[in-house]
Amino acid sequence: MKDKIISINNYLSQYPKTGIAYSGGIDSTLLLTLAHKTNPQGIIAYIVRTAFVKETQIEEAVKYCQLIKVAYQIIEYDVFQEKELLTNPKNRCYICKKAILTAILTRMKQDLIPILMDGTNADDSKSYRPGKQALEETGILSPLAIHGFTKNEIRQLAKDLNIKFYDKPADTCLATRIPYEQNITKEKLQQIEAAEKILAQAGLKIYRVRHHGNIARIEIQKKEMPDFLNDTEQLNLINKKIKVMGFQFCTLDLGGYQSGVYD
Repeated sequence: MKDKIISINNYLSQYPKTGIAYSGGIDSTLLLTLAHKTNPQGIIAYIVRTAFVKETQIEEAVKYCQLIKVAYQIIEYDVFQEKELLTNPKNRCYICKKAILTAILTRMKQDLIPILMDGTNADDSKSYRPGKQALEETGILSPLAIHGFTKNEIRQLAKDLNIKFYDKPADTCLATRIPYEQNITKEKLQQIEAAEKILAQAGLKIYRVRHHGNIARIEIQKKEMPDFLNDTEQLNLINKKIKVMGFQFCTLDLGGYQSGVYD
């Protein structure tokens, strides 16, 4: 991996004024860190706040920017103005990504920043990622993917650089919890965010609450299921709290957590 690190640092040094599409996830965090180390005065992190993103993610992204003393901009974007997006088609991720990247590029023009990069990695090409088309159409650069960094390598390098949350689980946008072709509403997104906060407070590491009308379908890792199911008191509390969010039923998917179901 040493050669890759040298290569990406040389690459980043060619772009002294650069914007980073920053989500707070480990991929974009590593890219932001490397870019900032290479060009301490020329990097701006662009953080987009939408109803699809948990507020805790925005807070964590801002906190990291402040920690490493990198400039950042928060862009407020109303996803509910994208009517096609709210019908939740199978290319939802493409529509959303294109709209968000366009919003960032518009702000960058005001900041006189010529280049935008994102944290797409080499493994992303192996799964269904409709948002990648938006990256290609808008000319966004993905240095981690260009230089062949896999997810495991990204986590290892982040650990080596003392990024405390190098093993942070991926957390996709809230819209991925709603089945395709079922309308996305503010109420559904708020229900999902509140329900997943309850699971986080219960100590679960990786989880999703899939929204099926009056049913909240919980996905967790299979290895966490035994302890989860054996704690009757906690189960009753989670069940009660999630139903308060407006669900009639709260279920556990015995198939376990599955990435990319509606991503």
